Amino acid sequence: MGCELIFCIIFAYLYKREGHRHLALWSAALLCEAIGRLLYVVAPRNPPPPLLLGLSTALILTMAMMMLAGIHQMLGKPLHRGWWLAAAAAFVIPLALQPLGIDFTMALALPLLLCAVTFTYSGVSILRGSPDRGMGRLLSGGGLVALGVHTFTYPIAASDPVLLLIGTVIGGVVWVATLSGLVLLHFDRVLERGDASDAAYRELFLHASVGIARSSRAGRFLDANPALIRMLGYDSLEEVQALDLARDVYSSENERDKIRAETAHQPIVEDIDLIWRRRDGSPLYINLSGRKVRDESGALLFYEAFIRDVTDARLLAERLKQAEKLEAVGRLAGGVAHDFNNYLTVIRGNSILLRDSLNDEDREILADIVEATNRAATLTDQLLAFSRRRSQHLEVMDLSEVVRSSMGMLVPLLGERLQITLELATGAYVRADRNQVEHALLNLCVNARDAMVDGGALTIRTAVHGERVHMDVCDAGEGIPEHTLAHIFEPFFTTKGHGTGLGLSQVYGVVTQAGGDIDVISALGEGTTISLRFPICDAPPREHQPARAPREQRELRLLVVEDEPALMRTLERVLSLDGHELHLASDGAEALALLASIAPPDAMITALTMPGMDGVELTRRVRERHPDLPVLFMSGYPEQVTAAASLSSRRSAFLPKPFEIEALQQALETLLDRAGAAD
Repeated sequence: MGCELIFCIIFAYLYKREGHRHLALWSAALLCEAIGRLLYVVAPRNPPPPLLLGLSTALILTMAMMMLAGIHQMLGKPLHRGWWLAAAAAFVIPLALQPLGIDFTMALALPLLLCAVTFTYSGVSILRGSPDRGMGRLLSGGGLVALGVHTFTYPIAASDPVLLLIGTVIGGVVWVATLSGLVLLHFDRVLERGDASDAAYRELFLHASVGIARSSRAGRFLDANPALIRMLGYDSLEEVQALDLARDVYSSENERDKIRAETAHQPIVEDIDLIWRRRDGSPLYINLSGRKVRDESGALLFYEAFIRDVTDARLLAERLKQAEKLEAVGRLAGGVAHDFNNYLTVIRGNSILLRDSLNDEDREILADIVEATNRAATLTDQLLAFSRRRSQHLEVMDLSEVVRSSMGMLVPLLGERLQITLELATGAYVRADRNQVEHALLNLCVNARDAMVDGGALTIRTAVHGERVHMDVCDAGEGIPEHTLAHIFEPFFTTKGHGTGLGLSQVYGVVTQAGGDIDVISALGEGTTISLRFPICDAPPREHQPARAPREQRELRLLVVEDEPALMRTLERVLSLDGHELHLASDGAEALALLASIAPPDAMITALTMPGMDGVELTRRVRERHPDLPVLFMSGYPEQVTAAASLSSRRSAFLPKPFEIEALQQALETLLDRAGAAD
């Protein structure tokens, strides 16, 4: 009985590890054999109780049929139903003879006879049907044939105690040899199957660009190609085979069981998106397609899967989603800034007009109003930069020279605790707004300083990579948490507890408005690198042209079109003080009607964005009558100047809101100078 229990445990362990059904059948058969032997030892012989006789008969027949079924399962052959009918007859007949008072041993003669035939047939099947040529085939096949003969002679030997003892010893030895042979036969078949599979797929495994894997039901990699090994971040197949899929590969331990349950009735699965883990713990986004490989009888052998690494595509999609989100926020921010600039222009202009009529104490109050207005204008300027709607003065510049020239301002600002290192490339030419780039660099360096409370190394690097020029700002701070990283470019987002939260959003706007992009690499405890990447410009910087001396002011006839009443009143006050003749209109239609009733104006000042007819359409209509009319456009949306400038670059100018009175006067003079030069 101990032998049966040992091999029962061996087959059960192998089944749990590999999942082959014949191992489970053999384990159950040996358990029945062990229980049957126990009942035989303790049962009374003459006559046996009906319940005990029926249970013993059932256990013996069950053992024999399970051994036979397991062998057929292993060989991939169906078991004929005639065997089940014979087993049923062998179970019923002894029970029918039990009332005649027959001996227990004789009552079991028919079931034992069926067992003898079953063992003999199983042994012959293994010897003839198994392709294996190893020791396992000979031991298991020959042993089962010997067991069949031994079992057939058992009723005869049972009547003689000496023969019974000899037969029991011989039967035990043969039984152990047979079970050992079945174990060896199983391993021989597993090895042969593995060799054949390796030969069929080895080239595919070695040279495929996608990951290919085989895994067992127990959740172990049986094989993996080099692409998958690299994908997971390991160096050898042995390291991957030692992994537990649920624990070491899937994002959570119950994720594999969940996927198996969802695909339990699908022989083939396609395009399942999963999150695995690399060796270093970083997420690996994959797209998996695979199938369940079964033997001839339908038993599951292993899983085959094709794995594509879609991490880059996933991150790109997330960046696109984030960019769309920032674009939407930017549009909202730009709209708010545009309307706010109208009000700031009114406040700023009227404050300047009041300045000369106040006493010293009131002028101090007015100065505070102007200062607050200027700060508010800076905030709206940052919002416009984030929304890529701020006016830019583009010029070709050497990015390395910009960094170098900014050091005079940055070094005192950042303090002595930082060790600043410059790694500057030559030929780092870009086309951008110099003031905005300097401001962006300032914001990045201040953030780096704040990230290194106790000081540290700050590296500013420029480099040329193909068609891009990079400017990297690297700090040795604590790094940015992953949940924060996705929000750092959003306006008003800050983790400092102070400030406006517009610094990095302004940086984002500067770079994207110049046609570039921005990338952030950060890990907790390892610092942060923010890389600004601009399109390269081959042309060297042009020499800065000295400003032209202002022209002598003269009185003009001006057509002014503005839909904001408060701003219109401010313009009227400012321009009237300069002695200009003003004709005011609140929209395009009123301006066209007014133009028909007045003498030709010297220039037109108009808002770009108005209800109904905008400034560009109004200008087209006006120039049908006055083709050379200079036009000064005003707007908080600088990107609209492109359409306006297409009407005539020399006879059109753009003034971004909010503006100073002096800026309005200078813009008007410059426009008239250019228009006069074009005549």
